[in-house]
Amino acid sequence: MDILKLESELRTTSGKGFSRKLRSGGRIPAILYGQKMDPMSLELDETAIRTALLQHPESAIFDLSVKGVESD
Repeated sequence: MDILKLESELRTTSGKGFSRKLRSGGRIPAILYGQKMDPMSLELDETAIRTALLQHPESAIFDLSVKGVESD
């Protein structure tokens, strides 16, 4: 199974209005939950997500990088 790389950015604002503005600009609001970590509000590129899901419609593993955050 392929591992698909996705890039994201941290989101500092939240709310319905801001999420609508993100979506109209081609971005997707998201929240990353993980074990032993606080949830992170993110924004992802809609085109990258659509492309990945079209190439692998049944299942996929994503390697998510967050700009400005170091990985373990």
